[in-house]
Formats: sequence, C-alpha cells, structure tokens
Amino acid sequence: MSITKPSKTVASIAAQLRPLMTVNGDVINAPEALYEPTLAGTNLTMDLVKEAHDHRQAFQAATHIVAGELMQQAMTDNAELSQMTFETKIGHDVVSFAGSRGTGEDATVTYIGAYIATDHNRDIEAASHVLRTNARAVAKA
Repeated sequence: MSITKPSKTVASIAAQLRPLMTVNGDVINAPEALYEPTLAGTNLTMDLVKEAHDHRQAFQAATHIVAGELMQQAMTDNAELSQMTFETKIGHDVVSFAGSRGTGEDATVTYIGAYIATDHNRDIEAASHVLRTNARAVAKA
C-alpha cells in the first residue's frame, strides 16, 4: 500500500513522528509513548483511546462468537448450507466473518474473521487483520 499524497493531518503527524523514530540495524525503534503526543489538538486522551480500543476488541470478539454459534447451528440444521457471511460496522471500520463447511470424514467448519480499518478521510486506503480458526465438523445431516 502506498500513499502518494498524504493529507495535511497525516503529513503533520508524520513530521511529529520523524524525529522520534530511529534505525538500529534492521529494526526501526520508537519510544513506547509514540502515539500519545499525536493526540494534542484533539478531544482525545490516552485513557479514552484505550477505553475505545478495549470496547472495540470486545465487540469484535463477541460478534465472532455469536456469528460462529449461529453459523454452526444453521449448518447443523441445513446440510445444504455450505457458506455463510456476516458484516457490521464499528464507526468507520468493518468487522466481517465468513465460514464454510469442509468435506470428507473429518470435515471442519472454517471460520475466517476480518477486521478492516478504512480511514474515512482517505488518508490510508485500507488495513486488515485476518483471524483464522477451525472448529470440529457440525453434525452431519
């Protein structure tokens, strides 16, 4: 992913970060509190950011639990059902969940959850984190 022309906000934050980030061999180092100074001029505090992150992570995990349970029950009830998806928003970002039924004697239902963060100001195109888990096969119809 490349940003050819960052917004003024991104350029300003990059200017703040540049003197704080250094190269040491094959590692780029930064102070632990790199993020907090960038909150200056906003209505955000680190405590508020941490609380929002904690809630976002809990919400994401909870949606994956419920979607997985519903998917497993639906596939148990309907042998013809081979794939299911779920998607919801968290502010400007998207949480999605997909699952598919495997085949064969040791078939599993594979769940794939993705958290996609797309900057609403178009400063950054997209970032995603994919979580893959496997579960035992649902009851065979």
